[in-house]
Amino acid sequence: MEFEIKRINTWSAVKISFVVYGVLGLVLGLFYGMFIFSLGGLLGGLANQELAPFTGMFSSLAGGIFFTIIIGFFIAFISAVVYGVIITAIVVWLYNLFSKWTGGIKVNLEKTVTMVPASSSSELGGAPV
Repeated sequence: MEFEIKRINTWSAVKISFVVYGVLGLVLGLFYGMFIFSLGGLLGGLANQELAPFTGMFSSLAGGIFFTIIIGFFIAFISAVVYGVIITAIVVWLYNLFSKWTGGIKVNLEKTVTMVPASSSSELGGAPV
């Protein structure tokens, strides 16, 4: 059977993209946090004495953990979710707009039939016949 997707519900697409970009943001947040941790260690080792109070925060273990967990999480997660949801909403809106003029995407679907064995009345909780 051939069907045509003429319109996509914006809210359902935004909900799905929120979850997808949220998971992506969590994964990227860990990598981003590790990058900031290693960069902070590098900056702490290269700093001169005037910047020493500020670089101690980067090079210490507590500061590195802070940047790894908090800053990396918030920057990557929030930016991935916000930008992903905004881009998804714009793309869905554009698709709905253009599909009115040009038609939607055609999709071929097959109907599959699954056979369910008939159950006896005793399996359903009734009295045996």
